Amino acid sequence: MLKKKSVIMFIFLTLSTSTAVFAAPIQDLEKGDLGVDLMIHDSKNNHNFSFEYQLTDTLGVGYEITDWKYGSTTNQTFAQFNASPNSKFIVGNINVNSRSTSIFGVGFSGNLNEDANYYGSILAGDEVQESQIGVMYKLTDDNDWKLNFNYRTLKYQDSERKNSFYWGVSYRFNTASNNY
Repeated sequence: MLKKKSVIMFIFLTLSTSTAVFAAPIQDLEKGDLGVDLMIHDSKNNHNFSFEYQLTDTLGVGYEITDWKYGSTTNQTFAQFNASPNSKFIVGNINVNSRSTSIFGVGFSGNLNEDANYYGSILAGDEVQESQIGVMYKLTDDNDWKLNFNYRTLKYQDSERKNSFYWGVSYRFNTASNNY
C-alpha cells in the first residue's frame, strides 16, 4: 500500500513540474453508464462540470466546461478509448476563449483501497497542455456517489499557467443495470 502511494506521489510531482500536463475526471464506467462530475475550485469563482457516456466496452464520449477565476472559460469534447482496465487514450477538442485546438493524451486510474481510487490524465495539443490528478472516495455502497478531490493545471499559448485545487461530487448513472 505504501509503495503504491509513493508511486502516485512521484508521478504527481514529476508531471506537475513538466511542460506536458492532465484533464477531465477519469471514471470507471461500464457500457451504458453515464458519469457526471460537479467540481468547485478553491475560490468562489471557479467551477467545472463534465459528463461522460460509455457507448461501448471500450469507447466513452464526453463534454466538460470549466470557468476559471482568471477570466478564461474552457470547453472540451472528448473520446476515451480503453487501452487496458487502468488506462485510456484520449482524443478531443478544447476551446479556450473562442480559440479551438485538437488535444491528445492518456488517462490512468486505479484503486487505493476498497473505498478510494486515484485517477489522472495528461493532454497536449497545439500550444495547449492540461493536466489533472485526483482521488475519489466512495460515499455509497453501490459506488455510484463519490467525493472527488483533484489538482488541475492548464497552459494555453503564452498565457500564464492556471493551477487549481478542486473538490466536488461524481455520480454514475448505471443505465445498463437499472433500465433507465
